[in-house]
Amino acid sequence: MTPRLVTIKSYFNPHEAQLDRTLLEVEGIPAFVQDKTMNYLTFGAVNVRLQVPHECLEEARHILWGEDDTAGETTG
Repeated sequence: MTPRLVTIKSYFNPHEAQLDRTLLEVEGIPAFVQDKTMNYLTFGAVNVRLQVPHECLEEARHILWGEDDTAGETTG
């Protein structure tokens, strides 16, 4: 069964998304950057989304923002 992915953060800059993806993966959390190609094709008009499996969401939040800070987080 494919894990349900949730968007943890959106970016204007795809390179920043890749950096956070790497940070999560080093900690053992699978992470995926979505809409990277559309961002390039539309000259940044489409945000890039960083997604993680739903069951890893809390740990990913902790890594990116610390335990109590979930600013910028979205789900979907």
